[in-house]
Amino acid sequence: MLQDIFQVVNFLKDNAIIKTEFDDFKSEVNQRFNGVDKRFDMVDLEFKKVREEVIEHVDAFVGLHKDLESELAAVAHKTDRLERNDIKIAKHLQLQLD
Repeated sequence: MLQDIFQVVNFLKDNAIIKTEFDDFKSEVNQRFNGVDKRFDMVDLEFKKVREEVIEHVDAFVGLHKDLESELAAVAHKTDRLERNDIKIAKHLQLQLD
């Protein structure tokens, strides 16, 4: 029985990690995670930049669409006015329009 305890103690002594080894491992892991955190921060900044660019492009597109809509309304109004004038002229000249 005592021999079994000595075997267990010797195994633990040979294979167990000491505090300095654990601290070294812990600081290495922390350094790696700090690097990962920095990379995530950089990726987050890139996503924010891309998001802002997309929003700017969408806003510009919407602005162009509104401008085009206004232009189209103006052209439609002008066309209607010209058609009414053509009808008046045709009636005055007694022409028949098809």
